[in-house]
Amino acid sequence: MVLVVLTGMAGTPAAAVAEGVGEQPAAAETAPRFTGQPVSLDFQRADLRAVLRTFSVISGLNVVIDPGVEGVVDVALQDVPWDQALDVILRANRLGYSVDGPIVRIAPLAVLADEEAERRKLAEQRALAGELQVLTRTLSYARAAELAAIVTPLLSVRGQVQTDVRTNTMVITDLPDRVTAAGRLLDELDRREPQVEIEAHIVQAGQDFARSIGVQWSLAGAVGPDGEESGGQPGGGGSVDLGAANQTSALGLTFGSVAGGRDLGVVLSAAEVEGLVRLLSHPRVTTQNNVQAEIVQGDQIPIQVVANNTVTVRFEDAALVMRVEPRITAAGTVIMELEIENDFADFGRAVGGIPPIVTQRARTTVQVASGETTVIGGIFEHERSAARSRVPVLHRIPLLGWLFRSRAERDSTDELLIFLTPRIVP
Repeated sequence: MVLVVLTGMAGTPAAAVAEGVGEQPAAAETAPRFTGQPVSLDFQRADLRAVLRTFSVISGLNVVIDPGVEGVVDVALQDVPWDQALDVILRANRLGYSVDGPIVRIAPLAVLADEEAERRKLAEQRALAGELQVLTRTLSYARAAELAAIVTPLLSVRGQVQTDVRTNTMVITDLPDRVTAAGRLLDELDRREPQVEIEAHIVQAGQDFARSIGVQWSLAGAVGPDGEESGGQPGGGGSVDLGAANQTSALGLTFGSVAGGRDLGVVLSAAEVEGLVRLLSHPRVTTQNNVQAEIVQGDQIPIQVVANNTVTVRFEDAALVMRVEPRITAAGTVIMELEIENDFADFGRAVGGIPPIVTQRARTTVQVASGETTVIGGIFEHERSAARSRVPVLHRIPLLGWLFRSRAERDSTDELLIFLTPRIVP
């Protein structure tokens, strides 16, 4: 039984098909739009090809049905847009369509997919058959060997990249459109990177000075422990006290604002004169963004080794080493991956003339605004010693012997403090 009832005039045929028929919804919220006039359909065991020809009559479409289309249709629809009815029947039978001007071709989805793959393959073959072009680019800032791996995925199967280490030149051979794309990418990547000057003060301080140095940060809008911005006047001068209220020395320290590094140098120099701290090193290094810099300062300790009645000498490093790799953020701050090693020979505990190597090491990552200072601490060295002196014979006199002998004990703890001030150099 076949029943077709038209409840309105046919809509625009080709536009309706191109807009909605045969489309699969990409997601639940993006359903296809149907604009055809409503129709009522009732098909029972009807030939699929005959039903599709009926839609040609209903819509006025020029329909071509592929020889691979076959089957029967059972459907009962009431007052639905004709393009929606066609869409349902096509999807139920795994059919699709292609529009070529005023002609709509209906075929199995597999057939249409194979044809599309053949068309793409033919287009690629035609493109690859084009004439090759050569681009020679001498890079100014980036290394050609490093960028070669980034450029290669843009090239076709006929493309190739060669680099000349001596001149830092990249040679790209490929089709014109691929060469153009590679050239644009090189323009983006071969740019001058800003540099970062990193100034460090590495000091050894007693616990009293470490406590007094505390520190009072003079920093507008400083972030407190709760993550909220602490007070401060607009444009300058809010103070955050981090424990320096009961200072045990006359020295106070305020840094973290403009010219903080210079203020820090003055304070540490004054403390060194008073014997409160010992400045181990004051390195300053400038390096490119994302490039590690290293500074080494120290000695090599000769150590004699006896093996098989043969005496040899080997050298052990006892040096202060600072390795730092800065990374500039979009907000203008500097993230520093930092490694500090302070190795020194302790001749006071030498065994057989060979001193032990004392190691102090810190490895961390910190983020600091340009021109401000951060401090890294927590590396302690504890020293305990006792000394006796006495006058021979006289120290044994009963009751008065204590006048001729003395005992001194020393128990001290020093802390290694590392002050870092990065400055972005435009």
